Amino acid sequence: MEQKYDNYYKNMLQGFCRVNNIYLGLTFEEIEGLVAIDIKNNLENGVNLDCLRIIDFIYRTVTPFDIKYTQTLHLYPNSKRLDKVTVLFDKNDYMLLNKILGDKISN
Repeated sequence: MEQKYDNYYKNMLQGFCRVNNIYLGLTFEEIEGLVAIDIKNNLENGVNLDCLRIIDFIYRTVTPFDIKYTQTLHLYPNSKRLDKVTVLFDKNDYMLLNKILGDKISN
């Protein structure tokens, strides 16, 4: 992901995963003015609890700053099996989130 800002949120989310022994495919990608965080679900039946923990962490750490995001479920074709969850931020909102976190870190 090419970036021109400090990605404090990515570091914080990856740190949360390390501390909690969460080893899911977690990828960050920048696409046409959006920042996408993909969270891989590796259970064949149901949703991995760690996947839900990451989604909950995002909710609890982003909403206090009034940063908007959307989440999308990706299912395998012709199935009800969950492949991954994508959390999308507008790039400007994501950069604002990183600025807020950077300001809190430097204080």
